[in-house]
Amino acid sequence: MPAPSIPPGAVIRVSRGSFEPSRFAEVEQMTRDTGNYLVPAIHQLDGLISYYAGASPSGSMVHVSLWRSDDDANQMSRLKEMIVDARRDAEAVGVSFGPIINYPIAWETGTGTETAEGAVIRVAVNNWDPARFDQAAEINARTSEYLIPAIQRLDGLIAFYAGISPTGALVNASLWQSTAHAQQLDSLKEMRVDARNEFSAVDATFNPITNYPIAWSI
Repeated sequence: MPAPSIPPGAVIRVSRGSFEPSRFAEVEQMTRDTGNYLVPAIHQLDGLISYYAGASPSGSMVHVSLWRSDDDANQMSRLKEMIVDARRDAEAVGVSFGPIINYPIAWETGTGTETAEGAVIRVAVNNWDPARFDQAAEINARTSEYLIPAIQRLDGLIAFYAGISPTGALVNASLWQSTAHAQQLDSLKEMRVDARNEFSAVDATFNPITNYPIAWSI
């Protein structure tokens, strides 16, 4: 699907789970199976922009969704198909869940091209003391000035979203035509050196970056 246009006030919601990598085949199948009832249920919610779900052989699964507002995103916390049915099915194959965070979207870029078979969603998160939110937000805005043009030059980009939360977390969630395309960010100087150095000013810690083959999307 094309990269959507994001209105002011939109948020990106990220839910991640972990599992024993040896159970990847079970988790991948569960992710696809739960999509059969999650997709129609999520479609009924107001304010949805787009939704992507995937699992990685590294032992991680993710649901990344875009919403017009924080209130719209929070409908997921009351959706039976998600908090009861999908959680039950995920836990049955050994998935454990971390905190769910809604990130107000700070900036975005992309090509608007269609996702195709083999597309992946890449998720990178860093954390810092919530008391330093204003400083982190300023750094995020400043780094976007050189990150956006650098990212736009990469092949295979579909969409890229950066969101920052007062809880002390920043997420970069991006869509790529393939894992190989997503991995270009691993060697992008503006990302791996320049932006990373700037976030050292808030003593940011960087979590492992994961590329998730997309199992289903809305």
